[in-house]
Amino acid sequence: MTISLEKIKNTILSTMVMLSLGWVLIALAFQVYCVVLEFTDQQEVLTKISHEMTIRLDGRFSDNPKNMFYKGK
Repeated sequence: MTISLEKIKNTILSTMVMLSLGWVLIALAFQVYCVVLEFTDQQEVLTKISHEMTIRLDGRFSDNPKNMFYKGK
């Protein structure tokens, strides 16, 4: 059994395409969830999600242990 370079390229490409499609489906599901929360008048849940994402991802909160840029002191 021989492994060809073409087979490796096809495997890598198909893996990247599947991961990208999976990421898009997760994003669409989250968007639908947010729209449902908006129309069911649950803005407080959306506010909590927004604040949590901001604290975890925004570099201005680097002194918070939940932040991805946090460096223990």
